[in-house]
Amino acid sequence: DQIKKVVIEAGWMNKKSNLHNRIGQSKRAGERIAKNVGENHATGKLLVEMAESLGLAVVLVRPTKTKKNSEEFNRITGWQGRTNQEQRDAGMLIFGMKV
Repeated sequence: DQIKKVVIEAGWMNKKSNLHNRIGQSKRAGERIAKNVGENHATGKLLVEMAESLGLAVVLVRPTKTKKNSEEFNRITGWQGRTNQEQRDAGMLIFGMKV
């Protein structure tokens, strides 16, 4: 009853989201990254399906490439506590959204 909206970073909405072929990267490393990305996409889609089946509003957000360091994150959001990169990514995903 407390959850009003679920926001999910939907990497599968990017045109090229599963391409990993960098200079100096082994084929094995690229395949491992592609596998992990595919698993993350599948998990995200299952979360969407579950939230919708519970009647929750779901907002899909395309991921961005920009990462924020802690000083930048604190300045933008006004947050004063410590954060790790995953917390900052999640915070930026919903920052500025109405409840």
